[in-house]
Amino acid sequence: MQTALQAFDFGTVLDLLQSWLTSLLGVFSDLGLIVVLLFFLGIDAIRFTDRMTETRLVRPAFAGALIGFARDTTRYLIVSSVFGLVVALVDIGVLYLLDIPLPWLWGLPAFITNYIPNVGFFIGLVPPALLGLLDSGWMTMLWVIANWAPFSPFRCRC
Repeated sequence: MQTALQAFDFGTVLDLLQSWLTSLLGVFSDLGLIVVLLFFLGIDAIRFTDRMTETRLVRPAFAGALIGFARDTTRYLIVSSVFGLVVALVDIGVLYLLDIPLPWLWGLPAFITNYIPNVGFFIGLVPPALLGLLDSGWMTMLWVIANWAPFSPFRCRC
């Protein structure tokens, strides 16, 4: 018993506990910031219509441009979300058929990176293509790239 207690290093346990608590505090700090931001965005959103009405009286062209921008942005997000979901589900199915490990994990970046113009394609493509290469060889990698390619019929060209 004495030998076991002498071999036990409280410094190592405290270092591990400190790093764990630091990480946990960072997560809660980030979560707190997001909650506060959402709270203040919600408060501002209540008066947004009133502000736009006042702006329309003073500068109608500017108010019209803001309303058009908001409408077009909403349309872009809806179209990107629908096509991103379709693309992600197709990619998940193909990755599953190609026996790539964790196809649902790689479908999530396919959905998320659909919102990033121009470079989102490469960000979402690289991890599953490399995994296909390492897991099953270069032919599987080429099939993953062919499925993910911008000329694929399922890609959104919004």
